[in-house]
Amino acid sequence: MAHTYIKNILSQLIKNKMNKYKLFILLLFIPIISTAQITRSTYRSGNEIYHVPNYSEQQARFYLDNAKELDPVEGIWISGEDKYSIEKDFDGFSRKSDYYRAVLLHSSQSNLSKNNDIRFFLKKGTSTNIYETTYYSCSNLNFSSNGFTYEIIPTMTISLLNGPTLTIKFSDNEEYTFYKVYSPQNVQPKEDKKSMWTGTCFAIDKKHIVTNYHVIQDAKLINVKGMYDISNNGHSAEVVASDKVNDIAILKITDNQFPGFGNIPYCVSSRMADVGEDIFVLGYPLTQTMGNEIKLTNGIISSRTGFQGDIANYQMSAPIQPGNSGGPMFDNKGDVIGIVCAHHAGAENAGYAIKISYLKLLIESTGLNIALPSKNTISSLSLPEKVKRLRDFVLYIECR
Repeated sequence: MAHTYIKNILSQLIKNKMNKYKLFILLLFIPIISTAQITRSTYRSGNEIYHVPNYSEQQARFYLDNAKELDPVEGIWISGEDKYSIEKDFDGFSRKSDYYRAVLLHSSQSNLSKNNDIRFFLKKGTSTNIYETTYYSCSNLNFSSNGFTYEIIPTMTISLLNGPTLTIKFSDNEEYTFYKVYSPQNVQPKEDKKSMWTGTCFAIDKKHIVTNYHVIQDAKLINVKGMYDISNNGHSAEVVASDKVNDIAILKITDNQFPGFGNIPYCVSSRMADVGEDIFVLGYPLTQTMGNEIKLTNGIISSRTGFQGDIANYQMSAPIQPGNSGGPMFDNKGDVIGIVCAHHAGAENAGYAIKISYLKLLIESTGLNIALPSKNTISSLSLPEKVKRLRDFVLYIECR
C-alpha cells in the first residue's frame, strides 16, 4: 500500500496532465522512496541493531507533515543532546497503527550510537498515555588497544506520555525524559477516538473505590457503573488521593443518588501471598468486543515481585487484558490481595498486581478516614457463588 503522501503526489501529477513518460519514471522511484524508510536490522560489534538507513530529519518531518493522522506520541523529540523522530513503524507496505519506533536523528555518542539507529520501540498499552517499551541500552563496555567492545541489551519497561513530555521508567528508579519539539499543528491527533477510556475499580468502603492511577490520569469526568447499568450514565466520582509512582488512585462516588455499598463481603488484606497460591481476577476487559458482563480469570501467584523485580507488585498467571486495570486480585478465600495494573507484552499469562500494603500506605499518608473491609463472609462458598456475591462491588470505570 503506497503512502498517503505518494498518493497525493500522483493525484497532483495526473491533475496537471503529466506526460506518460515522466509518470513512468516517477513510478520507478516510488519503491525507492518507500523502502528507504523500512525498519531494518544489522550487526555492529556483534550486536543486532535496528535502524532506518539514510533517514534524515527532513524525511521525518515530511512524514509528519503529510500523514493523514498522527497519534499524540508522534513528533520530533529531544533528550539531552540527542534528537529523535518517534513515528509509526514502517514495514515497507504500511505504517503500523499501534507500534512506534524512535529513530535517532542526531547522536551525542557517535562511538556507540549512530544516526538512524532505533533506540527504542513503543507499543500502545492499556491506557492512552502508557506505552509498553523495548529500550536498547549499552552495557559491558570494555576498552582495549584494539578499540572497545560493548553489548546492546533490550530492556522491557513502560513509558508515560504527559502532553509534550515522554518519560521512560526503569525498575531502579532511573528514568529518561524526552521533550517534544516538533509536531504539525495542522494535523489532528487521533485523540478523538480515545476521548473515552475504561478500566475496573472495586469498593473499599461505603462510597470509596480503588483503581489504577493510569486509569484516571488526565480524566476530566469519571463515571462508575455496575455490571447491570453499564449502558446507563452510572455515578459520578472524583479522585481524593493518588500515588503516581505505585499506580494507585482512590476515588469517592459523589453522586447524591448513589445509596452506598452495602456490607462488603471481602477483606482487603495486606498479608504477603506465597508463590503458588491460587488467585482469581474480576474485571471489565475489552468491553467493546467482549461485552459488558464481568469477566473472571484465574491462576496462581507466579512471583512475589513484579516487572524487573519490582517489590511493589506480584506477578500472576491469570490472563488479563486492557480494561482489567484497577480491578481486584482475590485469593482463594475471596480476600483482595492485589490491584491489577499491567500485563507483560512479551510473555504469555504474565500479569502484575500491586500489593495492598501500598494502598494502606496511601490511606495512612493522606489521612483519609477509610477503614478497609476486614470481615470475609464468603470464604466457605464455591468460586461461582463467590463471584455472584463479589460482582456488585467490582465496577466498570469510564473516563473522559
